[in-house]
Amino acid sequence: MAESILIDMSNSLLGKVASYACQEAYLAYGLKDNLQSFKDSLIIVRGYLLDAESKKDQSHALREWFKQIQNICFDAEDIFDTFELQDKRKKIVKSSGSIRKKTLFIRDCRMLNLSLDNENSIQKLRMKHLYLYDFPKLLTLPQWIACAVDTLETFVIVNFPKLQMLPEYLSTMALLKRICIARCSQLSTLPSDLHRLTALEYLQILDCPELFRKCQPQFGEYWPMIRDIKNIWIEQDEEEDDEEEDD
Repeated sequence: MAESILIDMSNSLLGKVASYACQEAYLAYGLKDNLQSFKDSLIIVRGYLLDAESKKDQSHALREWFKQIQNICFDAEDIFDTFELQDKRKKIVKSSGSIRKKTLFIRDCRMLNLSLDNENSIQKLRMKHLYLYDFPKLLTLPQWIACAVDTLETFVIVNFPKLQMLPEYLSTMALLKRICIARCSQLSTLPSDLHRLTALEYLQILDCPELFRKCQPQFGEYWPMIRDIKNIWIEQDEEEDDEEEDD
């Protein structure tokens, strides 16, 4: 299943590489050769993924490789999305003189206080994509995320080791298509009405031991709630799992 998702991601990236916005950006920065090299490498990786998909037995090393490729694909997709966003920004600014921000990406800002006192500006930010990385001290997610209840399509949180629960308002985001939760070791619950998100196409849970247990196919407590999602990727690092058992 993991390789199928990665194949879809690689196909999407190949499409982005060929886009006019990406070509224009790389020409502007003098990186045409780099773009071609990345495209060639992506085609090779896609070939390996197609080959791996046909094999039933997969080693631990291969699964680790899948995770590394996935991280690279996510980073590359963010870069290409930025190029496309800048291209659209130019077109919209040219025609109307303004544009609203649709993506919020915060990474490695551990001292940043996400629980803002003055949320007026955030409330006006009707986000489509939210990426939050590395907040090891945060116990709860900020309430201002709920301001995007009618617009959010992508929800990604990575490395929130003290987070214990997700807000219930997450299950009211009717346009939500992608949820990725990684390295949230204390997270033990999903919103009770998650199954009502009919637009949800992709659910990824990585290195969240309690959710890993509850989301196991057929037997997990949450499996009936998530089983109809088109792409599901639930994985727990074996080494981290062993360490927790030792503790």
